[in-house]
Amino acid sequence: MKIKSSHLGLILILIMLVSSLATQRFYYPSARIALPEKSIIDYQLTPEQEIYLIQKGYTVILFKYSLTCDNCLDVKTSLEQFTTSDNRHQIILEEIESPVDVSNITISSMKGEENLINATIENVTDTLCEILIYPPVECALREV
Repeated sequence: MKIKSSHLGLILILIMLVSSLATQRFYYPSARIALPEKSIIDYQLTPEQEIYLIQKGYTVILFKYSLTCDNCLDVKTSLEQFTTSDNRHQIILEEIESPVDVSNITISSMKGEENLINATIENVTDTLCEILIYPPVECALREV
């Protein structure tokens, strides 16, 4: 039995279509990852969400704090201001209330990860200036 060239062409087109759909489904899982709509959230991201965001150039800040902590609310306010300024398109801030009386901040980006315990505003700002992919102008001004 001979296959006509038009049938062969249709078979090849069908194979290409099926393979491209399969590739998109299995190699690009981002379509299945729900991303936060805001840059400040009150829950922790899944590992898949965090990895995807970091691969896309975001810096993810996990801030665990207690309401009884001395400087936690000041650090929280500073992180929120930093996140909502010109950096809102590169930072996701996770604010998680914790029973521990000291703050714990984990800052992750493509440049690495830093963990700060009971950090001051100065420590947090210095670390953010080092680890952000696109540091703001304020970081350059701090070094002068």
